Amino acid sequence: MDLRWLYDFLAVAETGNFTKAAAQRNSSQAAFSRRLQSLEAWVGKPLIDRNFYPTRLTQEGEQFRAHATDVVRTLSDVRAEISGGGATKADHIRIAVPYALATTRLPAWWSAWTAGQKLTCSLMLGNIHDLGAALVAGDVDVAICFYGAQEPMFLDMARYDKVQIETDRLRPWAAKTLVDSGQIQFPGTPRRPVPLLRYSRGIYFARLVDAIIAPPRPRSPARG
Repeated sequence: MDLRWLYDFLAVAETGNFTKAAAQRNSSQAAFSRRLQSLEAWVGKPLIDRNFYPTRLTQEGEQFRAHATDVVRTLSDVRAEISGGGATKADHIRIAVPYALATTRLPAWWSAWTAGQKLTCSLMLGNIHDLGAALVAGDVDVAICFYGAQEPMFLDMARYDKVQIETDRLRPWAAKTLVDSGQIQFPGTPRRPVPLLRYSRGIYFARLVDAIIAPPRPRSPARG
């Protein structure tokens, strides 16, 4: 039994997508699929129903998921307890957070949240998928992240609590001189579209902007 199999399985269970899960785990899809097959062979039952998209767990997979989550969480807690330098679990909070929030918002939030309390924290920085996987695997206690209806983080809310901290808005911006001169006009026209300065590929906000600009069309029902 390889512990990596559990992390791989939990990544698929949360994302419902082999490609995304393999990317989260920094693995090729071929190697990732082989490890999942090894896990299913070890369990003795199919855990993933590959006939659906997004990927679904079988009944046995759902049952195994709860136990796998407990196992990785227990191991993470033991590791933190041993390497924590004397700090108890109650005194130390492990937080998963995007770099943007860690450097801009978190310091003020942490000061307000811990006023009058002797608490310490350690940070795990990553993208939205990494943060979700860390939370599911039990590597962190809290995940603080952006949430958009177009690009939600899919978690089993029967097992997690969610609190909205603040609300941000995405707004289009353009140089005032271009707007005043009429060179740019929101929302633009087919002949004179609004130029777009994009986020880097793979960034959460890049996917969010794409979803807002060109929402996915509803898929046609499959034909037999």
